[in-house]
Formats: sequence, C-alpha cells, structure tokens
Amino acid sequence: EPPPNRWPTGLDGFREAMTEFFDAFAVLAAETLTLVHRTLGVPADVAAAHPNPRSTSTVRLNHYPVGDPVPAAEREGLNPLGPTALGYHTDPGVLTLLLQDDTGGLQAESASDGWIDVPPRPGTIVVNLGDTMQVWTNDRYRAAVHRVVPMTERSRYSIPFFSNPPRDSVIEPIPELVGEGPHYRPFTWREFIKGRAEDNFADYGADDIQITDFRLPEATRP
Repeated sequence: EPPPNRWPTGLDGFREAMTEFFDAFAVLAAETLTLVHRTLGVPADVAAAHPNPRSTSTVRLNHYPVGDPVPAAEREGLNPLGPTALGYHTDPGVLTLLLQDDTGGLQAESASDGWIDVPPRPGTIVVNLGDTMQVWTNDRYRAAVHRVVPMTERSRYSIPFFSNPPRDSVIEPIPELVGEGPHYRPFTWREFIKGRAEDNFADYGADDIQITDFRLPEATRP
C-alpha cells in the first residue's frame, strides 16, 4: 500500500479540495485512456486491466517563481542556472493531465519544428502521454518530451495529475500491438520508478533511468 498523505495544518478545506480533485481526475484519466485504447483497437479485456484502482497516481502543485528562487548568498556550490525552469524530460507514467494558469512557458518538442509553445487556453487540459504508454503501444504512441522556460515577468502555477500504474504492474507491449516483435522487455513499474528515484538521489545532475534502458537490442528504432 502507498504511504498515507501528509497534510499541512492550518489550511481549512485543503485536504477535502485536493481529494475531490484527485478523484475527479482519476476518472478523467481512465476515460482518456479508454479513448486511447479505442484508437488502437485494443481488446476490451486488455483495456479494462489498465485503469487500476491500486494505481500510484499523484497530484502535484507546481510553482515556478520569477528568476532564481535561491538567494545569491546561498548559491555557492550549486550548479549554475540552466536555460530552463524545468529541463526537458518525459513523464514516466501512463499519461499526465495538466492544468496551467495563463502565464505560459510550457513547451513541447516537435520532430519537425523543434521546441514549440503550448499556450494556455481557458477551460482546457493539456494531455501528455508518458513512457509507460510508449511501451504499452510498442512505440506507436511516443512519450511527450516537454520543458518549461524560465519565468521573466510573473510566476507560473500548474497542477499536473500523473496517471501511474500499480507498483507491481508489469509494463510490456500489448500483445496485439507488437507487430513483428516487441520493442521492450517486460519490467515492473516498481523497478522503473525505483531506478529513477535512485538515480535522482545518487548523483545530482546525472541522467535518469529511461525506457530506452529496457529496449530490446534487436528492436527497430521508431
């Protein structure tokens, strides 16, 4: 079982609001995943096994301040600021549902046009596919590479809902989608996310474990 949430004190209604938000977005993520399965022609019994009540999905409240949040006097020994507020990456889970304010700053990588802005639009939710989705679909759908550029005039706030599998879920290509063969060896979500966490804490700035680490050597590059 996942550890219990640790709720801050002195914020009346915060726990209730966040729990309601989580429950609503868990339903929306499952409905979105159903639509993805439908586009791929995935059998109903396979599709039904993927949205799982024992998932490790999470909600995060993000704040991107203007400029450097670390005072100059405390910067000694820290890595210099990079060109982004959040470096380029893919999300490890199934898919991410993102609410963002009207500040902007989110960019996605396009194979043909490089980095393109993802401008905020009122009443919309950004959907990013994650690494797990890429493995499930055997590279038919690719995980979205994205980043956030630095804030220069005003802070940015966003709320991502990360739809993730259960810890012991086996991540592998759906058999009906392997075509000439699977591109990835089976691995558990626990193995993947544990390896990424260990990389994060072992060496600041080192590359995280990626799904390419589970890619079969004979697989054709997408």
